[in-house]
Amino acid sequence: MAGEQIQLGVVRRLPPTPQTPPDRRTECSVVRCGDTGGPGLPVFLSWDGLRRLCEHVCSDAEVELGGVLVGDQCQDEQGNPFVIMTGSLAAQDYTNSAGSFTFTHNTWSRFTRELESLSGNRRIIGWYHSHPGWGVFLSDRDQFICENFFAGALDIAVVVDPQSNQLGVFQRICCGKSDWLQPAAGCCVFVEGVASAEMTARGLPTPLRYFVGPVGANFAAPSRSGRQD
Repeated sequence: MAGEQIQLGVVRRLPPTPQTPPDRRTECSVVRCGDTGGPGLPVFLSWDGLRRLCEHVCSDAEVELGGVLVGDQCQDEQGNPFVIMTGSLAAQDYTNSAGSFTFTHNTWSRFTRELESLSGNRRIIGWYHSHPGWGVFLSDRDQFICENFFAGALDIAVVVDPQSNQLGVFQRICCGKSDWLQPAAGCCVFVEGVASAEMTARGLPTPLRYFVGPVGANFAAPSRSGRQD
C-alpha cells in the first residue's frame, strides 16, 4: 500500500504515568475478559468508554468506521507498564467502504483539538475500527497504520466486527515480527463504583463477546473479494 494514501499527524510520545492499576483500586469494579494471566501488556477498558465506542462502530454495520483511543499509558509502583482506555474520538472526516477505512489529515487536526478540550491527563493511546462481516484481525493496511502512526511500545488497537458481535484488542508482543500488533489473550473492563448487571455477566456491552486469536499469528486479511488491502 502506498504511504501517501494515509495522512496522519504525529502522536506525541510521553513517558508512562505513575498510577495504580484499576484492579488494585478499591473504588473500581473490574471484569476480566479472556485470559488476562499471561505475559502480555495489561489493558484496562473503561465500561462507559467502551460502550460509546461500540455504539459508534455499530451505528452502521455495513461499512468500516473508526477513530482513536484516548486514555493513559502507565506504570505501577514496580515499574510494570499497563494501558487504560477511558474513551475514544470518532473520526469525522475519512474515506471508507465495506472493506476499508482511511483517516485524513483533517481528521487528525480535529482529533488534536478535541483532545485538548478534554479534562484530565489524557493522550491518544491507539486506534479502533470496525470490520463488518470480516472478523477480528489486523490487515496489512491496518498494520501499516500501526507501524507508522501508532508505533509506541504501549500503543494498542481495538477491532470490532458488528455483524459477528466480536471485539478484540491488539498489542505488541515479543514474538516473531515484533513491530506488528498481535491479538491480546484478554483484557479488563472497569468502572468506578459498582458494576452493572450487564457488565458483571458479560464484561462487554451486549451482544459483544471477546475474541481471542492465536498469539504470534500473522493476521492478514482473509482471501475474500471486496476487502481492500
